[in-house]
Amino acid sequence: GLLMLAAAPAPAAPRTYAIDARASSVRVLVYRQGVFSLLAHDHVIVAQGFAGRITVDAADLSHTALQLTFPVTSLDVDPLAVRQELNLAGKLSLDDRKEVQQNMLAPAQLDGAQYPRIVATLEGVSGQLPDVTLTVRVRIKNTEQVLAVPAHVELSGDAVRAAGEFTLKQSAFGITPYTAVLGAISVEDDVR
Repeated sequence: GLLMLAAAPAPAAPRTYAIDARASSVRVLVYRQGVFSLLAHDHVIVAQGFAGRITVDAADLSHTALQLTFPVTSLDVDPLAVRQELNLAGKLSLDDRKEVQQNMLAPAQLDGAQYPRIVATLEGVSGQLPDVTLTVRVRIKNTEQVLAVPAHVELSGDAVRAAGEFTLKQSAFGITPYTAVLGAISVEDDVR
């Protein structure tokens, strides 16, 4: 995903930035599998309403801090424009999208009623700008995992641009990957 950050007033380094949600994008790609996978769809889930702050000291990245919060019920399933941009095959009706959303928020998956937020907190940075590896603690449901996230980070004037991509396993967070037709249609455990 791509995060655009706008500066909050800070007299000196390190500087604190607030996420500009309008200029940022966080996407989750979920891929189909199974004997009848041709009857199913790959999905893209777009985070909306996320918020967070990052503090960066370009001279000493060990002082970098970041926290992002994603409201689970605001995750948007398969917006048409994003599906087209990513060249995902097939079109889903509004009813299809609602069904996928309900399945995603069900207790076996994200359990949105019980666990309304996904939280990511930076634990460390290695490497040198612009190409670094972020050590990020991610909490989904009641489970935390520490992930290594390769990222390209640019500091310029009053802004930070950061982009990265990583894979995580749903099962590592206590999520049962969706299955139907006795497993003939399912989604992969890995999501990107």
